[in-house]
Order: sequence, then C-alpha cells, then structure tokens
Amino acid sequence: MKLGTIRRKHISFSMAVTFSFLAAIFNIIGFVSPFWIVSKSESNLGFQRLGLWEVCFDQFIFPEDYVSKAYQGCWYIYYPEYKYIRFWLNPPWFYLVQILSIISLICNLAGLLMIILVLCEVYGTKERKPHFVVMGLQSVALLWTTLSHQ
Repeated sequence: MKLGTIRRKHISFSMAVTFSFLAAIFNIIGFVSPFWIVSKSESNLGFQRLGLWEVCFDQFIFPEDYVSKAYQGCWYIYYPEYKYIRFWLNPPWFYLVQILSIISLICNLAGLLMIILVLCEVYGTKERKPHFVVMGLQSVALLWTTLSHQ
C-alpha cells in the first residue's frame, strides 16, 4: 500500500472515531437532560420543564383534573402520583421518542464498544467484519436519533 493511501485511511478512521465519541457524548446528554421542553419565565402556569424522564411543576393544577390536585417539584415522569395526568404528560408520540432514544443510545454505546475493541486490536485491524458492525451500529444510532428528535 502506498503511504498516501495509508495516511488517508488513518485520518478518516481518526475522524470517524472522534465523531463517534462526540455523538455518544451528545446522545447521553440529550438522553438524561431534563430540559426538552421549558416554559417561558413570564408564563406563570405552574409547568416548569419536561425531560425525557423527568417533569417539573410549581403548583401546577391540570385544568381537566376533577380533583384539582396541585403538583409540586421535579419527579420521575412515571411517578404514581401523575397517573391522572399521564395521558397529557406522555402522549403516544412521546412513548415512541423514549423508545427510539433508548435504541439509539444502546446502538451508539455498542458501536463505541466495538470501536474501542478495534482500537485495542482485539479483532485486529485487518478484519473487515468489526468495521462493518461499527458502521451498522452507528448508522442505526444516527437513524433513531434523527427520528426521535424530529
């Protein structure tokens, strides 16, 4: 192999590894972030913010709740106390976003594991199979991330 070809492959592999690690970091940040939807500060309706797994209220009373319970604080989105407003907190499309985010995170982390194994030469860099597995896992992660954040 020519030196120029080897150098180009090394640069492209280094860029792929770097972008894969950055994608994993951003994917994890988005997965755990409680700031997917944030209310405006001037609106004083009691709703503060909603994340993929957490919701925050400040004396929020759901208008259609016949009990007129005031919700306070930040809690897990599937907290039993939210059973009367769960249909409002988690519409069907939100379940899909949660599922796609989980699949994306799993594929991204599995792809990173494969990249680490390739970098440590557990498989050896001469084999093509690990590279295709990494490309496949990262492609699935990209697809699910794109679909879940639309």
